[in-house]
Parts: sequence; C-alpha cells; structure tokens
Amino acid sequence: MEYDEFTDRFLVALYVETEQHDEDYVRAASIIEKYNLQPKRNWISRMADEWEHSNFKDISKVLGSYEGWSFRISAEGYRKVESEFLDLNEMEQFLSPSDNEHVENSPELQSSLQENILIDAANWTGRYSVSSEGQQEIVKIFRKIEMEIDNSALTNSDKSNAKALVEAADKLIAAPDPQWTILLQILSSPMLANFAALAALAIAIIKP
Repeated sequence: MEYDEFTDRFLVALYVETEQHDEDYVRAASIIEKYNLQPKRNWISRMADEWEHSNFKDISKVLGSYEGWSFRISAEGYRKVESEFLDLNEMEQFLSPSDNEHVENSPELQSSLQENILIDAANWTGRYSVSSEGQQEIVKIFRKIEMEIDNSALTNSDKSNAKALVEAADKLIAAPDPQWTILLQILSSPMLANFAALAALAIAIIKP
C-alpha cells in the first residue's frame, strides 16, 4: 500500500464511520483495523500534518502511539469524498476490494484487455445509441478511472495526461449529441492502458 492510497482510504473510512455511527471523532486504530489498512510508522503523523484544518476539522493527539489519535472530518473532507462517490454503498465497495482484485489488476490481463479494446474500437464504425442509464454508468466508470489514476504509480506527467483524457471524455458525454466513436478512441488510448479492466466495462455499454 502506497501513502496516497492509505490517505485516500483513511478519509473515505472516516466519512463512512462518521455517517454510520454518528461519531464526531474516530480513532485511527479503529479505522486501520476495521478496513485492513497498512500504514508505515510515520504515515499517520504525516497525514495529520498535511490535512489538518483542510480534510480534517480537528485531531485529538494523545500521548503514545499515533494510532491512538482521533480524527474529525471537516466539511472540506466531506465534499472531497462526496465528489468521488455516489453513495455509501460505493464507498464501502471501495474500502472492501474483491478477492480477485489482484487478478483484475495484473499486467497480463490489462495487456489482453487493452488489445481487445483496440480491436473493438477499430472495428466499430458509424453511430451509437446509448441510453441515459448507460451514459450514467459510463460517467461512474470514468469517476472510478479517475480515482485509480490518483492511486496509481504513474508519474505526475502521465497522471496529468490520463486525467486530461478523462476530462475530455466528461465533456463528450455531457454534449447534446455525444460522439461515441471519439469516446471509444479515448478508452483505447495507451494512456489508459493501466485501467483497461474499467475501460472494457464502458466499451461493453456502448453498442452499435
């Protein structure tokens, strides 16, 4: 687990615990144990220094281990989480990855999926008809791709390029007459190769 992944999961878990149990403060140790987080020794203090008075409204720092500290999410933290997830169910799915996640993210499967996407995108021509429900699902998929980009090991430059493609896709989908052929080209871009499993889900919704 990388530092950015830990902090993202910690904030989402803090949101969920606050919403479900109506608690103002939640102990770091409780979140780490419940959601199987694996922070390195200095990550909690680093996160506290980075997010205090932004995503965290307050931090109760007791003597002893950092895991004994209690965190209170701020309004800014609420907005950050809610901008990335549709509801609590989606947050809980994010916090509880499936057992086959490591298979879905394997380089071999990503390479195979990307090759299939390139073939399908090249063969599909003409206009496409996507229902409003389908468009909403595609938007959800791009939100997940965006989150995966943030949590990935890509360089900052590659992350920026990948996010630029996602932004372009958002504009296409929001257009009165979405150009699905162009969207297919975005989904088949090498810049999104690391997220081919999610891209394949979007491809499956777009039908000739």
